[in-house]
Amino acid sequence: GEFLLFDVKVLDDNSVKQVYNEKPEGRAPQLNFVPIVRGRRDLSSYLQQLQVLPEEDTGEDGLWTFKLALDLRDQDVVRGVDDFQFGIVAISRFGVKSLTEKVDLKVVNRVSEPVITWDSDIEAKVGEHLVFNFDVFSPKSVVDITGGPNASIDEKVELNQFTCGGVFVNDCKCNTVVRGFRRIHCTVNRVLQVGDEGRYDFHISATVKNPYEPRDNRQFKVMRRIAVQPAGTSSLGSGSKGGLE
Repeated sequence: GEFLLFDVKVLDDNSVKQVYNEKPEGRAPQLNFVPIVRGRRDLSSYLQQLQVLPEEDTGEDGLWTFKLALDLRDQDVVRGVDDFQFGIVAISRFGVKSLTEKVDLKVVNRVSEPVITWDSDIEAKVGEHLVFNFDVFSPKSVVDITGGPNASIDEKVELNQFTCGGVFVNDCKCNTVVRGFRRIHCTVNRVLQVGDEGRYDFHISATVKNPYEPRDNRQFKVMRRIAVQPAGTSSLGSGSKGGLE
């Protein structure tokens, strides 16, 4: 889930200036990313070079710094923790290759930030039938709906608390549904009556879990509000009036 920045330094005697005004474009070495292992433990395809040209060291002839990134954002390369590898080869302007530098590293899966589709406060008026739906889920909670041997849920969300304020205390319900992905689906459903006027807080707490690594979990809490106005009053501005059906 991270975008990891790091430097690689290359010492290339073939890149030293032959004449005073020789430009770095024609002298700089190049980097190639090469696999060390076959299969999913190879990370060479996730590497990026962030600059067209490396930075030339002003204090040591032939020394260059490459700015690289290992981009594992939105990539499920591991369900728990595992060992991975990639290789780097430097190539001089004359085609001379270095030995392959083998890099070993551990990758740990971290659960992602949860998504809640109730994104702002709500205003409603007495006399309205307020029906509001929202979901809480992990962006990586994809389910293989074919049910094949590789069917899996990469992350899941468990609801710890959904406290509905004041007059809404008995008008909220949640259940877990699977419709392409697993999520918690909640509904607030009430016909607003005289006496319901006021501002009501709704507290939602849930935990995102990695089912393959029990220690990998993230708890989160949010608070949303519904303001009920008297019938006939002008609206001061409204928030969300619906969610995922």
